[in-house]
Amino acid sequence: MKRIDLQRTLWITGTLSVPAYLALLFLGDARPRMVEFLVLYGAVFVLYALALRPLLKKQAPEFSATPAQSGKWPREIWIIAAFAVLFRLLLLAADSHLSDDIWRYLWDGRVWSAGINPYRYTPNAEALIALRDHGIYPNVNHPQIPTIYPPVLQGLFRLLYSIGPSAVIYKIAFTLFDLATLAVLILLLQHRRRDVRWSLVYAWNPLVIVETAGSGHLDAVGVFFLVLFFLLVEMQRFKSAAASLAAAVLTKFAPLLLLSFLALHRRKKPTLLPPLLVIALILLAYLPFLDAGAALFKAATVYSTKWSFNASLFWALFSPLKMLLPQDLVRGAILAKDMTPDAQTLASTRVDLALLYTKAALGLAYAVIYGWVFYRAWRVRTVRQADLPQLWLVLFGLLCIISPTLHPWYLIWLLPVLAIYPVRAGFLLTGLIMLSYLILPGYFYHSVWQEHLSTRLVIFIPFYAVLAHDLYRLRKAG
Repeated sequence: MKRIDLQRTLWITGTLSVPAYLALLFLGDARPRMVEFLVLYGAVFVLYALALRPLLKKQAPEFSATPAQSGKWPREIWIIAAFAVLFRLLLLAADSHLSDDIWRYLWDGRVWSAGINPYRYTPNAEALIALRDHGIYPNVNHPQIPTIYPPVLQGLFRLLYSIGPSAVIYKIAFTLFDLATLAVLILLLQHRRRDVRWSLVYAWNPLVIVETAGSGHLDAVGVFFLVLFFLLVEMQRFKSAAASLAAAVLTKFAPLLLLSFLALHRRKKPTLLPPLLVIALILLAYLPFLDAGAALFKAATVYSTKWSFNASLFWALFSPLKMLLPQDLVRGAILAKDMTPDAQTLASTRVDLALLYTKAALGLAYAVIYGWVFYRAWRVRTVRQADLPQLWLVLFGLLCIISPTLHPWYLIWLLPVLAIYPVRAGFLLTGLIMLSYLILPGYFYHSVWQEHLSTRLVIFIPFYAVLAHDLYRLRKAG
């Protein structure tokens, strides 16, 4: 495909996407209009896929620049960047109806701005009555649970609240991090001598745009630090890389998966200094909040033990296990807690036990796989350095597959590495996963949070089918 044809494809798909994003903006509250939302999202996703097609078909000309040749970027990169900014600007004014997380960000900013440790009290605590208002507090989710968000985010929440207690201010900040991620990703692609136009994978993905500029999810902050970490490691700047990884962990704990692999990134022999620096920075960040005591990680404990949504492999194991658990085992667990085994207690305990056993089984399996991956990386360390973006794709991708909870915005953490390793199943999932929002109309009208098997099957059967095909092709290619 000639370059002019690639440019034409970008101009056409980008221009056609603009009215679709405008329609998403003017749609208003998408919860009672979920069909319209999904149609519009599907439209921009199809246009995104058409824009990607030349790259996926390997018809675009290769671009192999070195860092010293940054002035020779192809013209397409400017088209990609211009539309990426425009798409995000169009959704900044949209209300965050798909998720209420941003109100919790605002609340945390308000609490710490008042000089109160945001981990110490739940939003509905009597100690915080003076901070309650009619704009932010009524929209705060899970007011009976302390905040789950780590210190880097708390500092950002406080800073943004001081600028202006507005959801738009927070969304602008997260979108700036999002665009900074795109810039760093381009540099990373360039440093790895990869066609920088693969940045289109991240730049135009509708999930990133809807969840960051539209819904105001903070994941863009952590993803920025993660991609910056990849780039700094490539540049052999290990102290800065350790600081960047610590910042990523201090937005969401998942990047801890890469901590042990950081020790392998020396040319001569492994060293523990970079991982120890990461740990030290994380501990230092938590020092100002230690007076919260056990509440410091209470929300993380609740999340890891109780919450479940849009699971795939986890659900496939949990559902039959819940039915097959012996009644005597369930009853015994109730009696051990000096509780009465009535119908409601039996049902809830059965669910809790099934969750516990499923998480234990999958957690053990994940630990074994993680150990095997680390061993393989350690074995090849004298031949080549461990490829951290590839390891992240494998380890975090597997974590998404076995996780009991998979919200759409979690996939933002995978998208930058899909620009380096374009797994088609990953692209497909970023489109299909938005169907999980079909749960919202029932919750909007009837306050019932009820998942449907049909939705889960429509999302994950095509995903696993394409993933199996991807793996087959990879194995066949050797």
